[in-house]
Amino acid sequence: MTELELEDGKKLYISGEHEDSYDPDFLIYNDVIIQDKEGNITIYGYPKDVFPPTDFHTATRIGDDVYIIGNMGYMQERKFNET
Repeated sequence: MTELELEDGKKLYISGEHEDSYDPDFLIYNDVIIQDKEGNITIYGYPKDVFPPTDFHTATRIGDDVYIIGNMGYMQERKFNET
């Protein structure tokens, strides 16, 4: 999961994975979470075709934009030579 601090003090968390791939509880997420300064949380879930499950990535904020680079994803859904 990637964590970014936004200009207004909110925190932005972008997807990630739970456990290792050999674990039966393994899961790669494709959600985006916003936490405000008071600790309130909003979770945004996306269809896989809009935002695929994303792990092994980095996210960088430039102004109002966030750029996500990298993603291994599930073995059967990987797109090699593409970020």
